[in-house]
Amino acid sequence: MERLFCKEVDPLVSVLKDWLRAEILRIPNGEVKPLLVIERTNKQLHPRGTLRRLLTHPDRFLVGDEEVKKEYLADLSGVRSRSAGLDVGIKIANNFLKGFGVNSGIESIMKGATALSFSFSNVYKCTFDNGLLGNALKYQTIDKGNPATAGFFKNSDLLVVDSIITSDNFRIHVADEDKVNFSGKAAEIEKLFKASATLKVEEIAQSTISFKREIPLPFAFTCLKFELDEAGRIVGMPPACKLPMFSTAPAEYEKESLSEGVTLLDLDW
Repeated sequence: MERLFCKEVDPLVSVLKDWLRAEILRIPNGEVKPLLVIERTNKQLHPRGTLRRLLTHPDRFLVGDEEVKKEYLADLSGVRSRSAGLDVGIKIANNFLKGFGVNSGIESIMKGATALSFSFSNVYKCTFDNGLLGNALKYQTIDKGNPATAGFFKNSDLLVVDSIITSDNFRIHVADEDKVNFSGKAAEIEKLFKASATLKVEEIAQSTISFKREIPLPFAFTCLKFELDEAGRIVGMPPACKLPMFSTAPAEYEKESLSEGVTLLDLDW
C-alpha cells in the first residue's frame, strides 16, 4: 500500500473515501469486478477468483451480471484532485497510465512543472444489488475442498467486491500554466503515446492532457466482509447503512475499510 494523498484537503479522494467508502487502486485493473473474492491476511490482499467459483453449489447461485446496477457519478466526474509534488505526481500518473495500458513514462514532457493534479470524467459506479446478494447466499457454503479457500478456514478475512468505480477518461493537469505549455509539445506527446493500442490522447490543452480509453477501467472499488462458520456457511454480512452521498438511494451493506487514512491499494494477483 502506498500513502500519497491527504484526504482532509483533497476533494477527489474525499468523495471516494468518505462518501462512497471506496478503496483506490494504485494501478487500475480490469480484473477487479463485482463479486471478486479477496483474501485478507494481515495487510496482504490476495484475489481468489469470483464468488460463484468458490461455492460448493455454484449452479444454485442464481444471480449474474444482469443484477449489476450502473450509475453515473456526477459528483465525481471532473473533480480535480489536490496538487501533488512533481515526483509524487509523476509516480501516480505513471501507475494510472500503466493500468490504462501505457508503459511510457511522462517525465520527458513535464519539464518546468512543479506539481500535478488529476481528474476522471465519465465516472460510473457499477454495484451488485446488496439485498439480492444476501438472498442468493442463504443456502450456500464456501467450498472447503477448494485450495483457494483454505485461508478462510484459518485466520484470513473473506472480502467480496460489491461495486467498482470506473472511467474511460483520465486527465493530468499541471499547476504551472506559465511554465508548461502542453500545446507546444503536442507532437512529442502524440509520439510518446502512439504505441498504445488501448489508450488515445483525446485532447492537449495548455495545462491539461486528456486520455481516452475505449473500455472503461475500474480505479476504485468497495467490498463487504463475510463471516463463515466452521462448515463454510456464510453466517454473517455487514449491517445495512445509508451512504452519505446517496441519502435517497436504497440502503447498502456497510463497506469494509482496507486501509488507514488514504492509501493506494495493491492487489497481489
